[in-house]
Amino acid sequence: MQFGILEAWLLDRKGFAATLGGMFEIVGGHAAVGFVLGVPILALAVVLSLRKNAGRSLFLLPPLFVLFSLAAITVNLRELRTVLHPASLAWDLGILAAVVGGGLLWSRRRWGKRVDAALGVTLLVANCVVVLATLWPSGDEASANLQAAPSAGDAPHILLFVVDTLRADHLGAYGYPKPTSPGIDEFAGEGLVFERAYAAGNWTRPSMASLHSSTMPSRHGVVAVDNGLSPELPLLSEQLTAMGYLTAFFTNGVNMSPEIGYGRGVRYYDVPQSSAAVERTPVFRGFVFRLLPDARSWVRRTTGGSGPDARNERVLAWARTVDPERPIFLYVHYMGPHTPYMPPAEFIAPFSSTPAQHRLAEPPPRDAGRDALAPDDLEQMIAQYDGEILWHDVHLRRLLEELRRLGWLDNAIVAITSDHGEAFGEHGVWGHGYSLFEEVVRVPLILWSSLSWNRHQRITAPVSLVDLAPTLVDLAGGRIPPAWDGLSLRPWILGERQDDERVVFQEHRPSDRALRNAGWAYIENTSEAEPRPWLYSSSDVTQQEELSARFPSQVREFHVLLQDRVELDSSRGVGATELELDEADLERLRALGYVD
Repeated sequence: MQFGILEAWLLDRKGFAATLGGMFEIVGGHAAVGFVLGVPILALAVVLSLRKNAGRSLFLLPPLFVLFSLAAITVNLRELRTVLHPASLAWDLGILAAVVGGGLLWSRRRWGKRVDAALGVTLLVANCVVVLATLWPSGDEASANLQAAPSAGDAPHILLFVVDTLRADHLGAYGYPKPTSPGIDEFAGEGLVFERAYAAGNWTRPSMASLHSSTMPSRHGVVAVDNGLSPELPLLSEQLTAMGYLTAFFTNGVNMSPEIGYGRGVRYYDVPQSSAAVERTPVFRGFVFRLLPDARSWVRRTTGGSGPDARNERVLAWARTVDPERPIFLYVHYMGPHTPYMPPAEFIAPFSSTPAQHRLAEPPPRDAGRDALAPDDLEQMIAQYDGEILWHDVHLRRLLEELRRLGWLDNAIVAITSDHGEAFGEHGVWGHGYSLFEEVVRVPLILWSSLSWNRHQRITAPVSLVDLAPTLVDLAGGRIPPAWDGLSLRPWILGERQDDERVVFQEHRPSDRALRNAGWAYIENTSEAEPRPWLYSSSDVTQQEELSARFPSQVREFHVLLQDRVELDSSRGVGATELELDEADLERLRALGYVD
């Protein structure tokens, strides 16, 4: 295990703290356990190696090193494969070979005890240096701790749940008449509901990059499948870690992996294997799923656990190992109701008497038009989508109940949101990732807390997911990084502001952009010679009456405002990192519909 610590430091100084914390959580739930156990054992081995006439007791040293190396390999393969660089296994094997070789040299007594002692002293010193480097923050991190960290006893847990592809208007808390979300509705009835919350982008990669970095896509640049977050952008996880939080991420792998940049500041990262590629194979789609309607749930569980029930098991297995007295930032990203819409049968029953149909598990091509599906087929597709919501709602509620039983909700802030919605042909467009209409970018945002400020209220001011990171940091007693563009919503939460005078922006590539304010929703496409505008009243939540011809002055004003905002963000942009996608990555993106 000590070798795993050393290699992480050598490979990536910023990622080292996350790796160290992850390994120590497995050992006993706290970094001190690893320090207390690891260093004395190495010290004992060194003492034995330096003892005069130690004799055969020196034989203890090589087996101890071999044991540590095997532990490091096991941890990397089973728990930290997505945190450490892929070269970590090669480091482990190389160090293991060196240790075994050193032991063999000692056993032949060619160089006597000097080799043995040198190995022991070197590794002990390296272990102590690495552990101290983690416990002693450097540079900006030390400054952030001094300026922003609340005391451990006062800092609330922060639990952030993202339910992928969840339209706000398909939740009871947002007026949906069907029983899709009794658990979320209960939380909403006790906390704060932001009625007009919007994602900054229209698919997962740019939207979540905006949430975690509190910057717009024009600035962070994460707009394609081979884009990753620049290390120049401070992330929510990094800020909370600097404030003394233990951070843990449970995500989908394809758009929220550490390789994209989300591993920074995260002490424990869990990314199960995606089942999407299996679900799309001809054997399962054309044969297995037709004979066994509930097979999709089984596939999700057995191929890595992307279903909400399996995701909860992994969260709770980790949660039971940590001390809730320490402030925790838990981020859980559920994959539903993303396509394919195929929940277990019992969750479709409240919405349709017809079992789930695989031909309706995914929407038609994006530009197929409003009439691409017959009315009955559209109704069935939406029923399957609603069944996915109910499936995730039930398991999110169960997770929250179990965390409450563990004491996590005694001092906590809970946020529930989504990365984007889903279109069912309302404006001639299907799915997500293609438009900026209400059904795609309006998302739920619900805050609940055990703290004194919590009370049930509905906030009508337009807000953006870019605002969520600064809001959580502010409510936790920290300082908002100056690089973030979002605005803390604390004044509205505390009732210090009542106005709706906010303007929030959305983007999709350079050509599609939009804004919302108290009275209007404006969308434009600039890919053609003349910008194509759409203007709607904010009270027209389904955006049926297009008003740009009636209000040309308003269109001109919004066009200039959007152009100025994009130019400003672009001038301050840091640029995304370029990722190398292997065939497995491409297949997973293909299975989710993000590449052809």
